[in-house]
Amino acid sequence: MSIIDQQPTHISVESSTNNNNNNNNNNNLRDILIKIARIMPCTAKSSNFSQERCSCTGWQQDTLNTEFCICHHKINSHADISKVSRDDIKKLFDYTVKIDEHLTKHGKTLDSEYEDFYIISLRAEMTKIMDPLQKSLNNNNNHNNSNNNNHNNSNNHINSNNNYHNNNNHHHHHNNNSSSSSNNNSLEGGYKFRLLKNDGTRDNLALLTGIKVLFTTALPHMPANYITRVVYDYNHYSLAIVKEPSKIVGGICYRPFFEKRFIEIVFFAIDSDQQVKGFGSKLMNYFKDYIKENYNIYDFMVYADDLAIGFFKKHGFTKDITLDQERWGGYIKDYTGATLMQCTLIPKVKYNQIRQILEKQKRAVREKLAKTNKPPKIYKGLTCFQNGVKYIDPMLVPGIKESGWTPQLDQRAKNTKHKAHYNIMLDVLKQLKNKHISMPFREPVNPNEVSDYYDIIKDPMDLSTVLKRVENDRYQSLSEFAVDVQKIWDNARTYNKSDTIFYKSAGELEAIFREIMFLNGVRY
Repeated sequence: MSIIDQQPTHISVESSTNNNNNNNNNNNLRDILIKIARIMPCTAKSSNFSQERCSCTGWQQDTLNTEFCICHHKINSHADISKVSRDDIKKLFDYTVKIDEHLTKHGKTLDSEYEDFYIISLRAEMTKIMDPLQKSLNNNNNHNNSNNNNHNNSNNHINSNNNYHNNNNHHHHHNNNSSSSSNNNSLEGGYKFRLLKNDGTRDNLALLTGIKVLFTTALPHMPANYITRVVYDYNHYSLAIVKEPSKIVGGICYRPFFEKRFIEIVFFAIDSDQQVKGFGSKLMNYFKDYIKENYNIYDFMVYADDLAIGFFKKHGFTKDITLDQERWGGYIKDYTGATLMQCTLIPKVKYNQIRQILEKQKRAVREKLAKTNKPPKIYKGLTCFQNGVKYIDPMLVPGIKESGWTPQLDQRAKNTKHKAHYNIMLDVLKQLKNKHISMPFREPVNPNEVSDYYDIIKDPMDLSTVLKRVENDRYQSLSEFAVDVQKIWDNARTYNKSDTIFYKSAGELEAIFREIMFLNGVRY
């Protein structure tokens, strides 16, 4: 008979943790309880006012007070088996053994924060056993109970007609009668929007693992453990674009602060193989409509790195923070080397239809102008030159005076030194030079330092040479300017190996350059 089989049908946690009796069975039960608690995240209320639940991922005994975890909560906050049957305790124990074997196999025995899909799935099963209410809710969700109007995150689609979204025990009502632009969660090519949350269901956990991998790959400077902790955190949600059945194409991880009436965007990324296809804009626009219609929240906050600032500007974010700091200060995480940005949504705008709306507005303006503009008046040609006249005052030419032209305007045009896009090119070069990684590309390569460079690179280019050409009006268009700048990145990748800092820096600068040019209406 195993030590578990010797236990009574139901066990009191208090007796198992506080009883100093040296009875072997109680000691064995204590060991089992610790083993289970070590796997399970804390369910107690957090002492941090900005989050709902304690962030501790598993029981670690406090050295000063062995009755408490290092998170200052008792063991039953990690593993409450007071109402668990003997058979279920045995199941819990078996799950912990499987997890330990899995950690040993992957060399992660001492890594208390390590998680993967296998561990998360087993942990979800353990949660169902210890929390009968959670088990009941999951069963209802899996059977698509039509009487359940909660946000059902295990559904295959985002259902924006649900009556409320439950978080922090507050109900957030949706408008069932409105025509929601976020109802259409399908995209061409078999793509769909999916709302994800760590609700313990296998489907959601699998997709959350996929979005975690996407963020880890797309955000290499962000600690992988931190990304994992945030994505699986109960207070965070993710909206993903999924290529059916389970390929994550893009995603946005966010946290709603209902009492403070704003949303924090934590991570945003599109798969590198799927970029420049408009998925980023589709995801952001759908997200705005979804939040606006389901949460009735209109303010977003995000910390954006240098590469993302242009994207967020394009979608209505600004560095000018107008939101009162008392609403967000101390709630969102600060990131060094990133810029805090804010976006305030316009209630009546359907962001999913923004392109169609703008096109209608342009068409309406053109039609209005066509109605109000007078048809062009055609004047007879001048005949005075046929009579030997050599010069005539331009203001005497029929139609000139009516057009508003003056000799001063003509002179001003002649005095303009540079072309219209001159300032844009200067600004682009300034932004590139301000990046510390642009140092190797600011001046021509010195042949005394790199002897074979000009044998390999036949069409060299650098930022200072481009600047000289800008000053000399060599570029008739921004596209011509872009061709020369692109040579800098292409040459760097041609001469240098892919694992060098020069090769990688060229790639980063090219991405920045393309973003800047895109915002100025140039695609190449």
